[in-house]
Amino acid sequence: MTKSSASQFEQEKVRKRYDGMARSYAATGQLIVAHRYEATAALGVQPGERILDIACGPGMNFESILKDLGTGGLLVGLDYSPGMLEQAQQRVERSGWSNVTPMLGDAASLPFSDCEFDRVLGTYSFSVIPGYQQALDEVARVLKPGGKLVVLDGKLSDGPLRFLNPLVRLLARTPASDLTRPLADEIAQRFQVVRTKEYDFGFTFLAVAHKKE
Repeated sequence: MTKSSASQFEQEKVRKRYDGMARSYAATGQLIVAHRYEATAALGVQPGERILDIACGPGMNFESILKDLGTGGLLVGLDYSPGMLEQAQQRVERSGWSNVTPMLGDAASLPFSDCEFDRVLGTYSFSVIPGYQQALDEVARVLKPGGKLVVLDGKLSDGPLRFLNPLVRLLARTPASDLTRPLADEIAQRFQVVRTKEYDFGFTFLAVAHKKE
């Protein structure tokens, strides 16, 4: 199997898994909603901006982003799973949001022009996206100079509970998460200013990064 076909295989595996979880994901995701609020607050959204929510799932971040974005600007929710996007579209229609666009797409090959977005959010996404390094490259490309990336994701702990790492890593396979990825380091390689914060005894982290002006 070539590298390209292996990547496509991984993408399809992830897509099928998230299609299968689409109807229940919003409910189970309430368990980590507090961290999502911190992530959207860290974005620092301003009225009229263009925001990209990568691997948006059923749109769990939309409402808190829109509280700051208002009725102007644009929020694009991109996901590779048609099932997740169907749930996101239903959320948009129920809420009557006119400036939210759910879009099917691959984060490792974003269908946008250079410097198109003011801010990009990824919540529990870069540990799942098969081509996560390419996805980070793409984020750097579509962000405007001075733009902000906020990433909330899981990782293995280097704290006192690190003995639980094998169990946590095993549990993370259900949503196809790879917690061994050095996400914070990969983000730091691409962005000028990065600050991080840990939660849950070091098993969750929040990274706030800025693109060079």
